[in-house]
Amino acid sequence: MNAVIKDPSPSPGHTDTMVLVTSIEGVEYFHPDLRRPSQEAISSKDTYMSTSKMEITVYEEFSPVTLISRAIGVFPFRLQRIAGRQAFVTSRGASIYLLLLLGFNLTHLISIPVVAVMTTTTAPWKNNSIEDNHRRIHASSVIRLIYPMGISFMAITSRINSLAGIKKLLPDVFTRMNDVDQLLKRKSHDLRISSRNIWIFVVLNLVLGLPSQIFSVTFVYGRGTYLVGFFIFMDNFNNLTALSSEFQFLALCHLIRSRFWVINTKMLHAARLYDARRRSQNGSAPGHELECCPWKMTGYQFEPDPYSDHRLRDTMVVLRDAHQRLCDTLDWMNEGFQVQVLFSVCGCFLNLLVNIYFLLRGGYSVRALTEIWPFESLGNIHPLKNTSWGIYYIIRFVAIAVMASRTTSEAKKTLVHVLRMRSTSRGYATKEELTLFHDHINSRRMKFSAAGFFDLNVSMISSAVATGATYLVIMVQFLNK
Repeated sequence: MNAVIKDPSPSPGHTDTMVLVTSIEGVEYFHPDLRRPSQEAISSKDTYMSTSKMEITVYEEFSPVTLISRAIGVFPFRLQRIAGRQAFVTSRGASIYLLLLLGFNLTHLISIPVVAVMTTTTAPWKNNSIEDNHRRIHASSVIRLIYPMGISFMAITSRINSLAGIKKLLPDVFTRMNDVDQLLKRKSHDLRISSRNIWIFVVLNLVLGLPSQIFSVTFVYGRGTYLVGFFIFMDNFNNLTALSSEFQFLALCHLIRSRFWVINTKMLHAARLYDARRRSQNGSAPGHELECCPWKMTGYQFEPDPYSDHRLRDTMVVLRDAHQRLCDTLDWMNEGFQVQVLFSVCGCFLNLLVNIYFLLRGGYSVRALTEIWPFESLGNIHPLKNTSWGIYYIIRFVAIAVMASRTTSEAKKTLVHVLRMRSTSRGYATKEELTLFHDHINSRRMKFSAAGFFDLNVSMISSAVATGATYLVIMVQFLNK
């Protein structure tokens, strides 16, 4: 049986025509805050951007990561308009490009052990050593294998995950988030700010990686051999490949978290508006209290409708629907990126340990670089190289842990608002909807995991520090023998 809820007091600038929002458990409802704007509202200053040519969607919000990922070869999609709506569809050209790069990565992985053996016999590679008490000692083959193979596995996993993991899930993720934006009435201005923040984050990460890349190029120039240069280039390219996949995960976390934040903000403001209007109607609060409500400070204004328990219930229905869709999106995202995130986190952790080890042992070499800096030596440069790479891996490791933790925390924060609203005196209709909202949140997992091995949260950082310190001490003591 279908039930239609109509708004008894249409707001200025809108027609009485109302937009069908969704259907939950067979009940179709219309939300008064989501009415189709009239022509006057469209031409006004506060027009809805979704009806203008300046409209941007979640696809444009994600565009910084899309451009980089397509160039690196970890994004086999193209944006296409289907039935008047934007959607990601599989691109044949991007898929072929991805497969070619995957074959190139596999070839490089197979050749790494051969190069590790060459480092013990070929003269130009003799500088791949460490300094211990002013003696030149060669690092073991295992140490020389860990770093390039770790980065290579990270890159290969990113490409395979792009073909098998996210190929079916990512279009559904963006479709669902686009539906959530329509429910929440996200403004184009907010989406532009979010897209700008993603651009800043991407550029900042690339800039932070420049010191390590510069020191790697310095090493290639000092060696004077094309084979060394090729392998250093492949290490850097594989690192950028894994970084592009991490950009996808972090950007999606940001998009989901921002929408959870809007839900929590609207819940808080709706509750305060309800309480203020109820007290004003009962004479227990001055009328000017409505003018001082905090929603005007954040840009989320509510229409001047009279106090109504059913009106608040309708708002909770819309927010619960949006929260359910975002939880589905979070689950799909976790399913699609869990293996790639596992290899990225473990790879960053392992390569960080290797760089710290070489930093403590004095760097790779003590041979002078008279071609570049006559007053410098590789013994002074390579500790800086290890330090720059180590800091870079720390930033990537912490970014994944913190962003995943903040996203799940924002999703779970909704439960606090639901419980707070239930504890106050509400009408029967609102309390019934809040009970459904409460049951929905308790039934959802709402957390990211690395293929089930461990959860992605802030506590992972302290665990990694303790584990890394233990293994580093054991490694140094074992190799000293």
